[in-house]
Amino acid sequence: MLRREYGVVGSLSLLVLSILLGVSPAIAEVHIFEVQAVPPEDPQVLVIYGTDFGPDPVVFIGTQVPALTIAVDQSLCSTSAPPPLDSNGIECVVAELPLDTPAGDYLLWLEGEVPLAGCETDGKPLALTFEYTGGLCDPLLDNTQDGKFKCSDFATPVSPVQVVCDDGDCSVEPGDASVLLFTTVTLTGSGGKFPSHTDIQILDGSSGLLQDLEIHTSCSKPLEVGDRFGSLVLREFIPIGAAATSAHYDLTIGAVGPEGPQGGQGVQGKIGVTGGQGDQGVQGKIGVTGDQGVQGKIGPKGETGEPGGPGEPPAGVGIGSGLLCFSTDQTIGTQGKYMGLGNQAGTHDGVSVILPFAVGESRVYKLAVKVSKGNNPRSGTAQLFKDDPLSDAGQPIVSEQGLCRLDGVPGRRTTTCMLMYENEVLGDKDSLSVFVQTDSGSFEAATACVVLESTTP
Repeated sequence: MLRREYGVVGSLSLLVLSILLGVSPAIAEVHIFEVQAVPPEDPQVLVIYGTDFGPDPVVFIGTQVPALTIAVDQSLCSTSAPPPLDSNGIECVVAELPLDTPAGDYLLWLEGEVPLAGCETDGKPLALTFEYTGGLCDPLLDNTQDGKFKCSDFATPVSPVQVVCDDGDCSVEPGDASVLLFTTVTLTGSGGKFPSHTDIQILDGSSGLLQDLEIHTSCSKPLEVGDRFGSLVLREFIPIGAAATSAHYDLTIGAVGPEGPQGGQGVQGKIGVTGGQGDQGVQGKIGVTGDQGVQGKIGPKGETGEPGGPGEPPAGVGIGSGLLCFSTDQTIGTQGKYMGLGNQAGTHDGVSVILPFAVGESRVYKLAVKVSKGNNPRSGTAQLFKDDPLSDAGQPIVSEQGLCRLDGVPGRRTTTCMLMYENEVLGDKDSLSVFVQTDSGSFEAATACVVLESTTP
């Protein structure tokens, strides 16, 4: 078993008085007042308004690690803060959201700049943040605190580890075995302050002891940001009485409020002036009616012939054109639905409509689709499907024009699209359905019609 330790036991304590006549530098208290997701329908960035962010704020969201990227383009902050915020004294920063961030509720927090601090300038600590480096005890590198610091190695450092206060001298965050190499852990003194000596243990995932530390935290010995204590390096020193250096904000992305009441009808515009009636065209001359000839005699009735066989249609005449329509009054979202005769389903086979034609007797000529999108502009696509012997999802009938695009137009409650097809011959007793989906949000209802043509000469 690896075991290394050092420290001076029983050495005389040296009492160092804090600077009582000076004033410790105050750490600014960070606040977040407003966060806007831009653009609202598909957020790409967050515009954050508040105070005391410092020159290099760090922004986190949910469980996203590492921190969000601060956008190079900060022009969204050049406008005035949104009401009811007063622009005076308000700071702003634009942070980029991760790609495809789903809608939901998130905890956002921002860490302002924390100045270097320590016992010499700020007095006794309230909280200490250490970086776990996996280092061994080393009196040449560690801050020995004039012999007050004690360090013992019991095994080779690993990752991840758990950091605990051995005698309940402080609370630890995170408190589980999730501290990775070069990540931080924060210790907060019990009852708002640390004891004179704080005992810290570094454990592996099986609660096996890796390293035992005793750090002098009464400020009678040196304790500054950057000091090394075995596998821990002090990165932040929050003194007693300091203001908060980070702020939290409950953020909701993608929420859609209830639809408001319909507004009153606008004033009808004036009716334009009626144009003058055009001149009536010249009527042509009526030709002369000839004399009616004498009706001839009716000849004798002949014998009835044998019944004839079924007639053949003239060349080029087949079953003609037909129209097949689909509809649903249910909502359709981003996952999409297959549409049949007044119903919808998640598969082609669940709603498709059969055609009474043998193989090669008919082909698809044209598709038209209309959707109801409500008051909010929605966009999406539609596509015609036929049977697939290997899948209940069917197979798409491809047009040279691509997908049938349903582009949302602000101010209109419906949108339409149309596709043409070339030589899309259908199989024996084939079935058709129309697949509709949105890019975001939901369509309220949809209808579609397909024009079929005969291929029989």
